[in-house]
Amino acid sequence: MEAEALIGKPEFAEYLGRFEILAKLAEDSKALTLADVIRLKDAIRRDDPSLTDSCLELALKSSLESGYLQYYFYSYYLAAISYFNKDIKSRTFEILDHMREDAELMDNDYGRWYCSATLGDYYLASCKIELARKHFQEALDVHAKTDDPTIKKQPTSRLYASVASTYEYDAPERDYNLDQALATAFYPSDSLRVYFYRLCQAALAKDENQYCRYRKLCDDSYYLDRAHRRGSKLVNMTDLAIAGNWKEFSSLKRGVSNLEDLCYLCSLTKVYGNIDECASIYDLILRKVNNMNDNEIGSILDELSLQMENSRLNQLTLDQKAWYNRILALTVLVLLIAAVLVAVLSYSYLTRMRKIKRKAEAANNMKTRFIRNINHEIRTPLNAIVGFTQLLTSDDELSDEDRLRYGGYIAENSAILMKLIDEILDVSYAENDESILTTKRYNVDEMCANAMRAVDTAEPSSRDSNSDIH
Repeated sequence: MEAEALIGKPEFAEYLGRFEILAKLAEDSKALTLADVIRLKDAIRRDDPSLTDSCLELALKSSLESGYLQYYFYSYYLAAISYFNKDIKSRTFEILDHMREDAELMDNDYGRWYCSATLGDYYLASCKIELARKHFQEALDVHAKTDDPTIKKQPTSRLYASVASTYEYDAPERDYNLDQALATAFYPSDSLRVYFYRLCQAALAKDENQYCRYRKLCDDSYYLDRAHRRGSKLVNMTDLAIAGNWKEFSSLKRGVSNLEDLCYLCSLTKVYGNIDECASIYDLILRKVNNMNDNEIGSILDELSLQMENSRLNQLTLDQKAWYNRILALTVLVLLIAAVLVAVLSYSYLTRMRKIKRKAEAANNMKTRFIRNINHEIRTPLNAIVGFTQLLTSDDELSDEDRLRYGGYIAENSAILMKLIDEILDVSYAENDESILTTKRYNVDEMCANAMRAVDTAEPSSRDSNSDIH
């Protein structure tokens, strides 16, 4: 109670904090839910729509978690009334629509009853009488059929009086519903509401006895104003109209803005013969209706503008996502192409390396064979040179003819060795791309004879000896 009394004031947060601490210590989930509802009331008092919406979500969540659904639908009601009082009807109806959907989804009679009654008030204030009557009647039907003890405790007098207000003053349905409202009255304000409507009927019917009777019953201005907003003021204006005191009546008229009250005063001035006041009040009614229509149209236009802006923002978001997706796809494509190129180049490089390796291995094998062959080719003339040189130096009995012949063998094999060395150098130059090739005639018979002589390097007697000729 202390926290709720400080709603909208700087000390509110401190007292609400104390309340929540005590609720947590007591592990009272209902009290914690109530704290969120009080926080919603404070947000509404501060006139901050964004804070109101966030506190509404918090209160709804807390109510569901704790299982106290009365607070759930009461939170919807508080938010809807706050937006209605700010003349933001589109948001009001949106909240009430969510309230109704949730009540049906939860199959909750309390939610149905509360939503129907609130929608009735909404449509009545919006001058949509048929819709208001329909929802008030729905609330009464739910009250009659339900077994919910919470709803059964709620008095129906106000609902019957609200249904009565949707009919003309002389309609039988108005009388019936007023009788029901009086029969089900629970609070003094409920009875006074019925007495006030009866007083208005008596005044319009010029029934002086009935008027005086209900005038005495409506003498308590405190409860009358609780029963009907500005009820005591309307009773005073009715007294002035009956007495013909139009000057004071006109001065009090300036503070009346409710459409239902203006309609009653218009009928009152017409019945008591003041056509000028009647026309003046009727003009106020027309302006009020036009303003309400303009506000409703403006609200619809604002909502459409907001929807268009949201659609534009959504489209921009989609365009940005599409742009990002295109960039991402292009990046992925570039990376894939790069990966393919790297793979191709790597494969080409590895293939080339394999070929180079095979060539190197082949060249190495060729060099090995070449060295083996060269070893043989060099040893052949070299053995001949060494062998004949040993014969010349070791055998003193050789004739001059043999010495001359052996010396010729040594000279021929030396020439062969020199030529072989030159050819090896030519091969080396060829590997380094430095060789110069020339062509000339060559005697094959002479080449073969020289080869045979190089192999046949010793006499039979010499081969049988222990010389080193191979």
